[in-house]
Amino acid sequence: MRFTVIIPSRNIDNVVPCIQAVREHEPDCGVLVVDDGLNHFLGPMGVRQIIGVKPFIFARNINIGIRAAACHNVILLNDDALLQTPGGFSVMAQAAEENPNIGIIGATTNLTGQPLQRPRGIGLRGVDHFAFVCVYIPRRTIEVVGFLD
Repeated sequence: MRFTVIIPSRNIDNVVPCIQAVREHEPDCGVLVVDDGLNHFLGPMGVRQIIGVKPFIFARNINIGIRAAACHNVILLNDDALLQTPGGFSVMAQAAEENPNIGIIGATTNLTGQPLQRPRGIGLRGVDHFAFVCVYIPRRTIEVVGFLD
């Protein structure tokens, strides 16, 4: 159930609190930042940092991160998103493990225009679509479907 959190970023003011929140609530997970022009070294924060391709295209730079995560499951996390639930990513990973028929799990949030992602209790529910603010993608999904397009 190992996973790597992939954060694309060009904004140091966003990514530092994002990484701090991940470290606070999921201290043992791997974090990989796809650098889109940060001009800051994040190694002291305990993250891997790789250079993205410009101009920034979300799918292309996320795919760089997915390839770098090798065989791990991945969590795609916007740099302006803050994990607030202790062990929240592990809960997503556990849900994916227990439900192998589900390809992608999206986190709930009050901060998108997508009402289907607003918190409504605990547990999985099917939705037609959701914003990729924070999503868990099992490696099995990547192996079957391929990379982002």
